[in-house]
Amino acid sequence: MPAAITNFSISVEKAECAADKVDFTRHHVILEKLDGSMITPFRTADGEVRIGTKMGETDVARPAKEFANNNPAYITFANDMIDSGFTPIFEWCSRKQRIVIDYPEDRLVLTAVRDNVHGQYMPYAELVRLAEKYELDVVKALDGKVNNIHEFITMVRELKNLEGFVIRFDDGHMIKVKADEYVKIHRAKELFSFEKDIWTIILDEQLDDFLPLLEQEDQDRLSEFASKLNSAILAKANELKAKVDAWIRANGPDQKSFAVEFVNNNEVGIAANERSLMFMIKAGKNAVDVVRKYVRSQCNTATNIDGVRSMVAELKWGRYTNVNSD
Repeated sequence: MPAAITNFSISVEKAECAADKVDFTRHHVILEKLDGSMITPFRTADGEVRIGTKMGETDVARPAKEFANNNPAYITFANDMIDSGFTPIFEWCSRKQRIVIDYPEDRLVLTAVRDNVHGQYMPYAELVRLAEKYELDVVKALDGKVNNIHEFITMVRELKNLEGFVIRFDDGHMIKVKADEYVKIHRAKELFSFEKDIWTIILDEQLDDFLPLLEQEDQDRLSEFASKLNSAILAKANELKAKVDAWIRANGPDQKSFAVEFVNNNEVGIAANERSLMFMIKAGKNAVDVVRKYVRSQCNTATNIDGVRSMVAELKWGRYTNVNSD
């Protein structure tokens, strides 16, 4: 298994609070924050160098492994570092496994080399020297240092098409500062992964704010699903309203008869979760609003959403993309 990589990190949300607690006169480098997956090589008992994430040889690591095998300098470098008691740390950036930032070409970027015994990180200048020697891609660094953390955070937050930067001190202490645009898109993509959140966004009419944060392909899928969900709600509302109106025309408005002989009569076959809605519609409430609010109230768990699928033509977000239904 790969060696454990540990550090003390402060996110952008906490960086302002850290400003008075961190001594920025200490030597540090400002490294580009790459939007990929952390990859480390490790050696098995039989002496073979493998490529993995912190969880081992995962599916995420497989493309990085193929890349390294096709570029033998990475394997040579890994062997040399492991022999010397160090663990190289890379970031795998690929359009095939895109998170937010688009990397048109696959990149396996050297971001650090860590001493396995003492835990210290190799100085950036030495990292660059090794990358040049082995002809490896290496993380970029900004010139200079952070003189005013508040000004630095303001600058980074306004960046586009970049995740942000990592301020790395010689003792391994790191402060991560991310761009606002990146954070918004990343959070949007996280919401995009769960069906209950997708339903909530649509039913809370937040789609216009959410769509611009997504790639065009995702925008198209979500817009299509939203259209079908809204159409299904309208169809169910019209169906329930028609049933209520038909009963009243045939039997009159008496509430007791409506309840006993129609809505709660199991022989009629009205679904249990539709009965209260029919009472509200009979009371004069807008049928579309009634159905929409009820469906929205069930968006807190995947189980509850499954319970209302029959009301919306069995729609499933998972048919539009591979997502978690939790």
